[in-house]
Amino acid sequence: MIEQEELSLKHIALLRKVIMEQRSGAAWFMGRDWSSTIPFDRGVLLGAETPDTLGRVLQEPVLRFKWNDSYRRDEGIAIPILPRQALSQAVADLNLPVERLIAFRKNFAKLPDVKVRYMSTFRFSPECQKLYQTLYQMTLSTGSTCLDDFFALSPDFTELRKRLNIVIAAYCMGDLLPAIGSGGGGPPSAKPASVVAPTDTAKVVSRIMARLLRGAKE
Repeated sequence: MIEQEELSLKHIALLRKVIMEQRSGAAWFMGRDWSSTIPFDRGVLLGAETPDTLGRVLQEPVLRFKWNDSYRRDEGIAIPILPRQALSQAVADLNLPVERLIAFRKNFAKLPDVKVRYMSTFRFSPECQKLYQTLYQMTLSTGSTCLDDFFALSPDFTELRKRLNIVIAAYCMGDLLPAIGSGGGGPPSAKPASVVAPTDTAKVVSRIMARLLRGAKE
């Protein structure tokens, strides 16, 4: 069991780890007056209600959470939902309150420059898809970009929320990669990102983000 303060975001790193490592079990989350469980089967979410549950885990403060490898669902057929579908659906309706909006921005802005794999799809929100294309295009000239530069283009809180929503989804799906060895912002490698040690890279960014998410209030 891991406890955290209201504005801490360590549970987001857990979601990414489970999805990226394709783990089976269940993640349990508890807020002020609620608790929810999200079952996974090799990284795939189980249950038609899980996108709504996922949205709540992102939207509201999570005070305690844990991972259970031995979790087994009750008898019955559980509808499998791919992480990209669940996350795109969850962030389409996400409306972060100001204090969580600031916490998310502060922590994502601490990340080193990132490369973006153009794989995220937001079919539940064409506007989110357009913003994701903008983020991807920002990396084309130098091979990477600073997330805070992407956030800084927001004219108001409404736009900032939308930009943070797609960054949250892209992070959890593993589509944000640290620009390690990019030669200080030089041109992107001609070698496809999918064949450049994806497992090792995922571990690096997970460790970086996990450290940063420990102190949203610092």
